[in-house]
Amino acid sequence: MAATAAIGLWLLGLPEGIAAIHGYATGRTDADGKVFADTPALWQAVRRHAGTSERIANNPAFLADVTPWPVNLSWALLANRRSCFAGRELTLAATSLPRGWREEISAQFIRIFAGDASPGDVREMAGRYDCRVVVVTAQDGAWRQDPFASSPFYRQVESSQWWRIYRVTTAAHPG
Repeated sequence: MAATAAIGLWLLGLPEGIAAIHGYATGRTDADGKVFADTPALWQAVRRHAGTSERIANNPAFLADVTPWPVNLSWALLANRRSCFAGRELTLAATSLPRGWREEISAQFIRIFAGDASPGDVREMAGRYDCRVVVVTAQDGAWRQDPFASSPFYRQVESSQWWRIYRVTTAAHPG
């Protein structure tokens, strides 16, 4: 009976498993896959503006659909810089922050990059989280409602049709 149940469950998962194997073997051709393929130039630009020990911020959900698990894969593979907040999932594995604080920070970063940031959120990125460089991409809601463009805490240092890079100002870190 247990063997029959195990075989039945295996058969139920077989179509999805075959689809996943096919997707991995043939490659991703969706829009996020194309954006991911173009991100090396973005991260090269970020490295021009961020020192090796400086923390950068970008949307923790950026290209989260590229993998079966929701992780900002392009930052993790290509930035070669520290992150201010790499995403909720990575904080589970890499920090000892209490759950409530993790959830609060995650919600704040999601809100900021969705374009719903308050001036206090941007000030906290510069001061509390020490985010020296911020990346906003065309996929972010903040692209259309950019809280960094009018902030006294950041100035734009580079842009393209796909991204904007901001650097912290002395207003955020006097002296």
